[in-house]
This record gives sequence, C-alpha cells and structure tokens, in this order.
Amino acid sequence: PYLSVNAPPVTCRDTVVVLGHLTNVNDYTLYWTGPDDFFDFSHFPVASDPGWYFCQITDLSNGCLDMDSILLKSDFTQPTV
Repeated sequence: PYLSVNAPPVTCRDTVVVLGHLTNVNDYTLYWTGPDDFFDFSHFPVASDPGWYFCQITDLSNGCLDMDSILLKSDFTQPTV
C-alpha cells in the first residue's frame, strides 16, 4: 500500500491538530505512535505535542505494510494586530 501522512502545525490558536493521511487501499488499519508515549489506532487521530509521529498501514486484503512519518511542528508566534 501507499501511505503519506500530513498535519498542520500546532499554534496558539490551534493547540490540537488532526493527523491526516493519504492511501491507495480501501480496507486497512493504521497504527500511530509519537512523542510522550502517544499511540492511536484511528484513521484521523488528534495531537498536540510537537515532535515526530510515525504511522504504519496494514492492507487487510494481503497483509502488506507501509510506514511514513511527519515532524509535527509548532509555531507559537503571537500574531500582530
């Protein structure tokens, strides 16, 4: 399977973000891991801690795996008014 993960940065306004993904399979499971013992099996988990997040996809039709990772960045710069 193909897997690509994505996420916007954590900011002062968006302190929790959704980790997203793209794939080319229909029947699959995901396993996410990240900072501070983060783990999740959902397709679109939420995260708030900056750092590296890793995702493993399993294609349930054939058992094949793929992995991808993303560095969740933070930007706490105060906006100018």
